[in-house]
Parts: sequence; structure tokens; C-alpha cells
Amino acid sequence: MAHLRALANSHYRADVRMKGIVKIKTFPSQALAQTWADKIEYSIKNIPQMSHAQLLALSDADVQSMGG
Repeated sequence: MAHLRALANSHYRADVRMKGIVKIKTFPSQALAQTWADKIEYSIKNIPQMSHAQLLALSDADVQSMGG
């Protein structure tokens, strides 16, 4: 599950940590942060069986393209 945190500059930081993959990104609104986090989590859940090293090497674009 993603963790959303409000920042001092009124932006939001989304942290996604699943299956050894850590993705962090900052957004101007909570809704954008939640939408991004949901997409990343969905994509990570749908990745075919890969080694831990392969998972860690994936970029955001790789994760999204593999998860649909």
C-alpha cells in the first residue's frame, strides 16, 4: 500500500514499496499522487515472475508497461 505525505510546500509525496521495488514521486495535489501510486501498485502486482535483481532494475516506465 502506498504512503502519501503532505509536504511543507503544499505538495504531496507518494511512496510505493512492494516486492522490493521502491518508487517515490512528488505531486502538486493529493489526487495526482494517489492516482500515480495506484497505477504503480497495480503494475507491480501484475509483473510476471522475475528475480529480485531484475525487479530492482526496473524503471517507472518499465513497471507501467509490464502491468498494462
